[in-house]
Amino acid sequence: MKFIHCSDIHLGKTFNDSRERYKDYFTALSAVINLTLEEKADFLLIAGDLFHEGSIAPSIMSDAMDALQPLKDKGIPIIAIEGNHDMFRRRRDESWLHFLSRQEYIKLLRPQIDPQAGKIEFPPYDAENAVGGWINQNDHTIYGIGYYGAITGRMLELTLESLPGRADIGIFHGGVWDNNIITIGRVTTEEIMPLKERFGYVALGHGHRPYQVENFAFNPGALEIVNREEAGAKGSENGTACLVEIKGKEVITQTLKIPRRKFIDLKIDIDDSQTTDEAVIKIKDAFIKEAANLSNGCRPVLFADIRGRTVFDAFEIDIKQIQDEADRILNPITTTISNQASKFLISAQSGSGKDLDTLFRETILDLVKTENIGRQDPEAVLNLIFELKKSVIDDKETDPGQLMDLIHGRMDSILGRKKNLNE
Repeated sequence: MKFIHCSDIHLGKTFNDSRERYKDYFTALSAVINLTLEEKADFLLIAGDLFHEGSIAPSIMSDAMDALQPLKDKGIPIIAIEGNHDMFRRRRDESWLHFLSRQEYIKLLRPQIDPQAGKIEFPPYDAENAVGGWINQNDHTIYGIGYYGAITGRMLELTLESLPGRADIGIFHGGVWDNNIITIGRVTTEEIMPLKERFGYVALGHGHRPYQVENFAFNPGALEIVNREEAGAKGSENGTACLVEIKGKEVITQTLKIPRRKFIDLKIDIDDSQTTDEAVIKIKDAFIKEAANLSNGCRPVLFADIRGRTVFDAFEIDIKQIQDEADRILNPITTTISNQASKFLISAQSGSGKDLDTLFRETILDLVKTENIGRQDPEAVLNLIFELKKSVIDDKETDPGQLMDLIHGRMDSILGRKKNLNE
């Protein structure tokens, strides 16, 4: 049996409402579908986040159906689970993937959860209702474990109690990170290891960069760059999918590369510029350097942060001029310019002997204490703010969606809100 495993496609995503960028995500999916046909695979697995949002425009659904049509025409199944981005208004029982399953574009796997009894069940796939917990495909059993968010660790324990003694494939939208401040949808290597005794292959999703756990759990990563923070990492020039062949008890995997649009992420230092003209020259030089690395006809996505301390007011830099220079030199499909430079001023509080970090903490703590949301535990809110600050600056694995999940989860704890299994 041979199949292709991909995840985190994020159809409907774009940057700055760029139509070209919107199309990139569908192009990536089409590339995987073409590979499925070329490799004569028995089926395609999608381990969650087919869509970027649970509520999508009709045009996105229409484009998605067009992209999936070639496999439907050939009778090659697409077996999928829902990720956190697929869930319709955070409901676990509704998503547009269920609609696609009813229209026979995919086969949706979703376990049944009884929050009162604390049980998870995996009923067989029901063609009439177009959903089920497991399915038999080419005489191999495939189980859809799904996505459990902030309670992933506990729900994985319940899942293990409900699974059969042995199956072939498990599909799990969860990240395996041992050292990461983000806890939403995360388990440790130790927590996922019991799945090795239950499955020959575990198809992972959720994390946007490829990795594997020993030789049984594989995450191919996102097909296209979803968040700016993902660009620039080693291997980020291409998306990937997994080509998997099961021969008896032997599992053979191969990485398939999916071409991506060039993504340029610049941090341009204008320190020591004496005038705005000098600063603009430095910025243009950075664009020219990047242009030398572009192939003919390549139109990249461009993000550029202007940084540094200046003797003049940094807001005197004409961002429209910078935008025009970027368009002329790099011809990007979309450009985001951020002026983060600032005029160098000696702090009025410099005589206090306090460093900037201490002054920042004191200022933020005063603000938190004056707001209703922070009165219950201002130190906890302050620590959350610094955790987010550190994550954005130091942690290249972090994406905005994960940060929002962290904020919601931590604020629920600070405010004493209770979660249940349906959340």
